[in-house]
Parts: sequence; structure tokens; C-alpha cells
Amino acid sequence: MSKTKLWGIIGGSAVLVFFTVYLLFYNKRNETVLNAMPNDVLCFFDIKKANDFSIALNQNEIFAALRQTSMIGALHADFNLYAGVLSTNPELLSDLLNSRVVAGAFTTGNTNIDYLILLQLDEAAKLNLKNFKPVINQLSPEVNTHTFERALIYELSYKGSDTAFSFALENGIFIFSTTSVLVENAILQLKKGNPVTENEAFQDVFEQLNSATNNDYGFYINTAQMADYFSMFSTNDKYASIMQMKDYVSWIGLHPELKTNGIALNGYASAKGQQSTLSLGQYTGQYAIDMHPAVPDNVAVLYRINTSQLSENFATKLKDERMNREFFDYWSPWMGESLIVGMSETLDGNLGKRAFVIVPTVDMQLAKNKLKYAVISDTLNYKGVAVSSLNCFEMAEKLSGMQLPEMCFGFWQNDALVIAFDYLQITNMIDAATGNRSLSSNVKYVDFKKEISASFNTSIYLDLAKSEKILTGFIADKHLDSLSANLQLLQQFSQLELQFTQNKNVYLVNGFVHFENNPQKSSGSLWKINLDAPVQSGPFCVYNDVSRQHCVLVQDTTDKLIQISLNGDVQWKLDLEGKILGAIHEVDFYNNDKTQYVFNTQNAIYLVDAQGEAVEGFPITLTTPINNAIAVIKEGKENYKMFVACENGNIYGYYKDGKPIGGWNPLKGAGKVTSPVFAITSTGKQTLGFINEKSIQLKKENGNSLQSIPLKAGLADMIQMADKIAIIDELGNIVVIDSLLQVQSIAGNGNIGKQLVLDIQQDDTLDIIYFEDEYFKANTILGNSIFVTETALAVDAPVKFTDGLNTYFGYSNLDNRLFLFRADGQLINGFPIEGSANSTVKTISSNGDKMLITVIGNAVLAYRIL
Repeated sequence: MSKTKLWGIIGGSAVLVFFTVYLLFYNKRNETVLNAMPNDVLCFFDIKKANDFSIALNQNEIFAALRQTSMIGALHADFNLYAGVLSTNPELLSDLLNSRVVAGAFTTGNTNIDYLILLQLDEAAKLNLKNFKPVINQLSPEVNTHTFERALIYELSYKGSDTAFSFALENGIFIFSTTSVLVENAILQLKKGNPVTENEAFQDVFEQLNSATNNDYGFYINTAQMADYFSMFSTNDKYASIMQMKDYVSWIGLHPELKTNGIALNGYASAKGQQSTLSLGQYTGQYAIDMHPAVPDNVAVLYRINTSQLSENFATKLKDERMNREFFDYWSPWMGESLIVGMSETLDGNLGKRAFVIVPTVDMQLAKNKLKYAVISDTLNYKGVAVSSLNCFEMAEKLSGMQLPEMCFGFWQNDALVIAFDYLQITNMIDAATGNRSLSSNVKYVDFKKEISASFNTSIYLDLAKSEKILTGFIADKHLDSLSANLQLLQQFSQLELQFTQNKNVYLVNGFVHFENNPQKSSGSLWKINLDAPVQSGPFCVYNDVSRQHCVLVQDTTDKLIQISLNGDVQWKLDLEGKILGAIHEVDFYNNDKTQYVFNTQNAIYLVDAQGEAVEGFPITLTTPINNAIAVIKEGKENYKMFVACENGNIYGYYKDGKPIGGWNPLKGAGKVTSPVFAITSTGKQTLGFINEKSIQLKKENGNSLQSIPLKAGLADMIQMADKIAIIDELGNIVVIDSLLQVQSIAGNGNIGKQLVLDIQQDDTLDIIYFEDEYFKANTILGNSIFVTETALAVDAPVKFTDGLNTYFGYSNLDNRLFLFRADGQLINGFPIEGSANSTVKTISSNGDKMLITVIGNAVLAYRIL
């Protein structure tokens, strides 16, 4: 056979095959509604039973919670409008109830979400849309039209309302959106565009998901577009991390099953089209290990992965041949096929310090021998576990490409090397491995695990209830306010896990999202650190404008002032002269949104910035010792006054620039002052007051005397409320001074001992807590009992502390246990705890979680409390 004839046959066959494929493809594009769905869709719902979907969207409590998000909130609004519009026409309504509906989410030039809704027509395929003018809420529409790609698009609006939408009919598909651009885009896909059906990864996922089951609806995620969407909210430094979503999988298709306790997820994923060596598509082989006992129960993010090809992938990133050889020499011979990477809950922006890596070994002794080169020190010991100090660069920086601290820490547990980048985190993991604080023994996690598969190649687990700071760390400031309302959903959808398992050219996806309509928060220990010396002052919780987080200040017995982050990290130390007297005041002296801290010792008044540096002009030293805590009183936006009482019986007043206040330069004859100076606003003027051994002294702003109110015993406690101030002496006698300077005296109950005045029931009335015999009691100031409860042994002192409008009260005992109570006298959940009367409380999250910080000796302890 001649070459010419041969090529003719081949050419003719090729043309025949081409036209056959073209015709098949052309028909296929006109048979499915998905051919109108643009490829840049973020995600979409493929709805088989529209009525059932509508009922779930409007009535299911899980959807009701999700409607708070823009993604589902916009779906709820747009789909209900769409269903309402179609219900005005019997033919369209019939198609809505019986044909496939697809609803896809898009961003339209900003972070808002709009939906494109597509309906495969049957009954209404030949409907003349010219006469389709649906009446909504008794309003008739104003109709405009325009042509795009020779298709007629109708734009309807309703005068006096916000209702407006566009629709078109093309190739037997009804196209609907509140944004006409999306209608045009759908028409473009049908005529000559690039719909999702032409994406290879989507084709695989869609084919598998639709052949597996016939659920009411499917949910498809375009990870590349979703990464672009999330990046709109991100900070510049987190942009690259978010964009790595594109390198993981291309498309995910899921069948969500709504249950009473959450959403079961089953489906498929494809990594086709991804070139990254970190793509999910690279990981094959054996199943990943499920858990390790060193994973702590306060973990927020956990990534478990089979690493059969991980060594090769990492090595290819090591461009230097020597580094490549070192990797295979030191790591590859002993590394197991599974890896765990995680991050514990963080309460500040320092995410790296809470990260950890667990590397299982095939030969632990060989691993120890190979890694001797990286060990800096192996002399540390915590709870009987040997902790090695390791060279971070040698251990991990070569592999990760990340900038890491110079040193990390590691210990061996269950034939695995456990690595963390902070000593506090390594002790947290040892506590988990040796005690009862591991994730695998956590009751809540064990219950959650019943909903997910026991075997997988790769798994991503999120404890969303512990992830607020991690997630907000990715969000730019300009978006935080708008998204903060959704952070409460992290408590309702508290746990999430997605598992991926290799299955030919796609991956099986199994997952579960836990849901609680009324989530119950849990108390528990957050961290504990030991300082070099015992704490003598504090803890004080203040705001740090540099880190934009709250932090803890304590002073030890060497007179060092120490700042600790809410994560338990020591941030700076400042040498002082003498013990801090009373509280530390948080101020903005220069009205520039910069925070400073004002406090005093017996020798001086200090003003320190948030980085631990003394402000110019401070400390201010006095010629006579100070015997009381400084009072800082603010008038207006910028005017601060400071007052200190001294051993010579005088009170000295200063403005914020250190200049003396007239009439208080000094105020002589104050006696031995037992309380800081306080202020009451009366008839538009400020009245200043203080308490000495004999009386309550009220003074005018210029220091002239107004009133002297005698006290029968020494000061026990005082409280200042919006419209009054109350003082209780050691015999329980109470004096109340209101804003008109009217005085009410209430005789005590004769009980001698420490008594505290507060507002237990938060009803703007005063109450008292005290001990009597073996009982802890709470009464109103008029003597009516609120509650009585038996005390524990070795009672020390009643305690109270406040956080905003909340007052916490209880007592400590000599065995270093702290008891806190509710208003009905019942112990708060999780108490008693290890702690002392030296405690404070601070709100640490938008969902209302509180942190209690307490000290015992040289230990500073932090707890989450209800």
C-alpha cells in the first residue's frame, strides 16, 4: 500500500473521529445544565430535588446557623427569590420541582457573593419570556432588555423595593441571577466559553459522585477560585499560605448529609492539573497513622499524612547537592511513612511557637544515632522525660524553607520523634503523653471520631472552637469587624475533619462537621510557666498596642516586671526598684492609640510603654516614701491626674506631664491613707476622696475639704459603681456615698474578719461576701441572705475580681485551691482549680471566653473559665 493511500486512510479516519467526537460533545453541551456554569465558580450546589433543598435551606437548624455567613446567606436570599419568581408560572414551577437546578457562588469584583442559578427546562422549554412579568408582593415589575451574544436578557426591578433580577432562556436552560453579568457569563459558556464541564478534574469528580449515589443535592468546591476568594480577606503575609490551597486539590465534590449532630461528608477529590510537589496527588501508599499520644487535647489544627513519597518531594526542593545528600543520609534511613503536623490553640498572634511535628521511625535507635549531629544539649528533663535542645536549621529549616528559631526541642515517645519550637509547647505535649491530656483520650474527640473513617492517606482535623486567633490572624484588619459576627459559629461548628484516600485517578473524601445549636463551653487549663523567682505583685492583665493583644504583667521578688503573652510566652523583663504597690493602670497619655502602664513602688512613679521601655521623664522620684497605690483619674479625652499618698501624711497630685496639681502640691494632713484616691462626679464637678485610719475624706478639686465621714473600724473593702461608691469596714459597717454626696450608713452584722462588697446578682445593688464559722456566705447590704455554702478546709480569704461588667467571687484556701461561685452559690464549672487569691480575669475571644490568670509561688497559671 502506498504511503499516499495510507495517509489518506489515516486522515479520513481522523476526520471521521473528529466529527463524531464533536457531535457527541456538542450534544452533550446542550443536554446538561452544567454547561452554562462558568469555570471560575467558587462552589455550587447541584440540586436534584429543589423542594426538599428549599425546605432544608429554610428550616434546618444547621442551615439556619450557616445563613450567618455571606456564602449561605446569599444563597438563602437568592434561592428564595428565584423560587418565588418561578412559582408565579405553573410551567416554570413544575420544572423547578422536577428538574435539575444548579446554584453557583461568585464574587463580583468585591468580597460579596452573588449566585447564578440554572434550571434545566422541560415543561417550559418553549416558554415566551416576553410575557413573563412575575408579580411579587403585589408589585408589578419594570422590565428592561438587552442583547448579549444574540441572546435576549430580561432585567426586572420593582419600584419601591430592593428586588431586582435578570434572566434569560438559552439552549433550553433558564438562567437567573440578581447580577446581570452572571447571566451574560452563563450565556457565554453555552455558546463558546469554558464551563466547568470542560475541566478535567471536575469531570472526574462529577462522574464519580453522580455514579455513587442519588442524594438530594451535591456540593462542589473549586479550590483554586476559593483560594482567590479567601485571599481577598487575608493579610499580605498570609497571602502565600492561602494560595497554597491551589496546590492541594483542584476540585472536591461532596454529598452532605445533615444529621442532628452535624454534617456527614462523602465524596471525591481530584488533583489533576496541579504541578506542585506538595499536591495531594503525590501522596500514595499505606494509610497514615491515626493519632499519637503526644498530640495535646488543646490542638487546633492537625494534619496527618502518609509520607511514602515525602522524602523524594522534600529532597527535590534541596537545590544544593550536599544538602540533598545530607537529607538522605540523616533522615531518610529511619523516617516512617507517616507524619503528623499540628498547632495547639494560640491566644495571641505567635502561631509558630504552638506548632509541632511528630515523625514516626522505623528504627528509633538508628534515628537517635543519625540525629546526634543536631543535638545541642540533652540535659533538660520534664516529668522524667528527657528533652533535647536541637538545632532548628539542621532539623527542619532546610526542609521547610521557613525561617525558624535557632533552637527547637524534642523528645522520643512511642517510637517517634516529637519536635516543637517552644519549650512551653514541648512541656504541653509531654503532659499530653504522660498524663490524661492527649487528644486521643479526650471524650469529646472520641465521640467525634465515631463519625469518621479509621483509615486514610491524608487527614486535616480542625478544632474550630480553639481556632479563633489562628483564623483571625489570616484576616486583614479592614475585614475583621465585618467577619467578627461569624466567629461565634466556630463554637457551633466546633470540629471538622476531612480525610482523603487514594482511589485510582481520584481520592475518596470522608469527613464530618460537628454541630451544636447551643454549644457548651468547657473550662480547663491553658498553660503554666515557672519564673526564676516567686511572684510578689500581680497578675495584671493589660493591652499591648504593639502586639495588639492583651498580656499579663507580674513582678517577681527580684523586683523584675515581666510581661507574658496570653500564650504564656515571656516577652520582656524590666528591672524596678522596689515592690509595685496596688494596681497597674493602662493609659494613653499622648492620645495617639499607644498604650503605657502607670504604677508605683515605695520609691517612684513609673510610666512604661508596651515594649517595656521607660517613657521620657519617668520614673518620678519623691523625697518621701510612698505608702499607697497610685490613683490615675481621667478627665475628658486627654487629661490625666495622678495621686500618691506618702508616709509623711501628705498626698501629692501630678498631671500626666509630671507637673504638680494645684491644691495637691501636696495636700497636707491626710494621715495614714489606706486607699487610693477616688473620684465622684457630683453636679457636674469632680469630687475627690480618700480613706485614712479614722474617716472618709471628701475634697474639692482644689483640695479644699467638703466632708469627713467617720469609720468605726479599718477599711476592709470598697467598690465604685456608676452612681455610687461603697466602703465596708472590718466589722461589716457600710457607708454608701451617691453622686449627690448623700451618705447612707448601714450597721454591720458584728462579724469580724475579711469582708468584701460587690454586686453578686448584677442588679445594681450592693452585696457582701464573708466567712462565718465553717460557712461562706453572701448577703445583701440589708442583711438578706443570698446563699450559704460550706467552706473547704484551710480557708484563706474571700476574693473578687472583675472583667468589664462581670464580677467573679469566691475564696482561696491555704492548699492553693481557688473556688469561684455563681450567684446562686454553686461552684462555677471546673472549680476548684490550682490557684490563689492573687488572680485576675480577662475576656480572650469574641465568643466571650474568659481567661483566669493566677499565681502560686514562682508559677503563673492560666485557665479558660465559663
